[in-house]
Amino acid sequence: MKKLLSLFIGLSIIFCSVFSLACKNPNDTHEGVKTVAIKVDYGSLERKTDSYFLETEGYYVLDAMKKCSDLYADFSYGGSDSGYGFFVETINGETASWAKNNSYWALYINGDYASYGVSQQAIADGDIILFVYTIG
Repeated sequence: MKKLLSLFIGLSIIFCSVFSLACKNPNDTHEGVKTVAIKVDYGSLERKTDSYFLETEGYYVLDAMKKCSDLYADFSYGGSDSGYGFFVETINGETASWAKNNSYWALYINGDYASYGVSQQAIADGDIILFVYTIG
């Protein structure tokens, strides 16, 4: 009976641990001041990559973009709100248009293609936010 009880307790602990990890949202926001970098790679547009470094208390990439445009006169962005959040169309005067040439601004966080858009992609201290002008 003791062995069965020990086995049950052990399995319960393992189950609870696995369950808590599975329920963790990978997009949890991180509170407090974060230092992040925003980089803009213009791809085939024959412009050098721009880099911006800033501190923000914002939770999402869009918050960091707003802060960056407040701090740096040469950083600008534009787009439209949709049912899915803010859609980035223009960065620093360069417009991507799927209708025109199948181009878009791809979003990467720390080298990985972002799972969410700028309105929902959480940021953490030390993140490198990269926008890449992409065709096709």
